[in-house]
Amino acid sequence: DMWTQIPGNWLSRWAVMQGCHAGWVAHVAMFADTTSKLRKMGLVVAIVSLVGLSIVGCCDESENFPLHITGALVFFYGYDIWTVCAVLDDA
Repeated sequence: DMWTQIPGNWLSRWAVMQGCHAGWVAHVAMFADTTSKLRKMGLVVAIVSLVGLSIVGCCDESENFPLHITGALVFFYGYDIWTVCAVLDDA
């Protein structure tokens, strides 16, 4: 299990955080480039949702289940909202 045993959990958690950093950079760049209010709102939600993903990556469900689930819900629902905003803006 790459999430609970040392050194695998260090690698897994590091990789998730690096992915979140790349996502933040990409979404901030998209935010700076767009003029659409709907897309900007969706990008703000996406950036917040990546905070949820970083919580999931840092906190295993066996360590703090409520925190892990809260992060997962923020990520999945937030990123779904971003996707809907992007699709509606393209329509």
